[in-house]
Amino acid sequence: MPDRPIELAFMEHTPPSLDAAVVALAGRGHQQAIVMAAFLSGGGNHIKKHVPQLVADAARAHPEIALRLVPGALGAEPEIPDALARAAARLATQLEH
Repeated sequence: MPDRPIELAFMEHTPPSLDAAVVALAGRGHQQAIVMAAFLSGGGNHIKKHVPQLVADAARAHPEIALRLVPGALGAEPEIPDALARAAARLATQLEH
């Protein structure tokens, strides 16, 4: 999606952070960003507490870019289990050969 760049960010232990991703987007002139949490389950503390707090902190630190958080986890979307099953089948097949 050339008109909608995607920046990856990680919560901990692996750069870049959400803050760094927001800085990169703002530095390229973007005025808004949509944050999606790439977790498989939407029921844990990361989705319920930690990610919303990180987004709120980044929004306060970078008022020049409007951040919107998509509720829940990307992994809870209906097409994700099928995609994971296809990837698992492909990997299993590769191991068999």
